[in-house]
Amino acid sequence: IDRFFSRWENGDISLADKELHRIKTAYPAMYQRMVLQRNQDWVPRFKTMLTAEGTAMVVMGYLHVAGPDSVIVQLEKAGYKVRRI
Repeated sequence: IDRFFSRWENGDISLADKELHRIKTAYPAMYQRMVLQRNQDWVPRFKTMLTAEGTAMVVMGYLHVAGPDSVIVQLEKAGYKVRRI
């Protein structure tokens, strides 16, 4: 876990990408439900949060912000501009 987070902190998500690929290959049905579908489900939640009054905060697992099906990719597909800060 420490390796994942220290690399993430430096902008390197390669370990997370490898882990997601492993999961997708070994457990395709689980990947579909636990990663892809959950990541896609975030898009309407973000839309709701961005149009609501007040401040919102999102906390999600590390593997949901890496890989070709990440929440970031899903938001970009929906037309949002996403940047790492």
